[in-house]
Amino acid sequence: MSGKDIPFNFEGRLQRFFYHVAVLPSMESGLIPREHLTVSGDGTAVHTHACPRGHHRVGAPENLRHFPDPDASWGWDSDLEKYYFGYTLFQLSCYNSELRTDLPLLLRFTSAKRHDSVNFLVAFHELEKHMPAVSTSICAWILQWTITPPTGSLKTGEYGPSST
Repeated sequence: MSGKDIPFNFEGRLQRFFYHVAVLPSMESGLIPREHLTVSGDGTAVHTHACPRGHHRVGAPENLRHFPDPDASWGWDSDLEKYYFGYTLFQLSCYNSELRTDLPLLLRFTSAKRHDSVNFLVAFHELEKHMPAVSTSICAWILQWTITPPTGSLKTGEYGPSST
């Protein structure tokens, strides 16, 4: 929130590409509203079939194991109500009430162990910083909150508990 950059690697380039080939044309054609944009964020479990314990290679000592997906981690899949090994695909999307469509604005693969509330803050920062044509006025928080969800604006810092 202090305006510092969040370091990007290949994903930053993919985000810019997606912004120029999908988001901006959608705004120009009216699919994504230019004003009073409602943005929501949610994550989904992406399971990997790699073994979290790695596997033994033939001819190698027993203590040397191969991990085909070393960046994957354990997370909780709330749809299946069980733990999974893999990643989280977190997306920010917008809703066009006139057309009744929900369109993605930003897609991110993150660690499976990171909570959606943290993913939302990082994704919202990226949206503000790297997608200047997207102006959000309402943020709908579609997350699993353990307390009353916040409402308001992240841009102005005016947010607090919801009255509903």
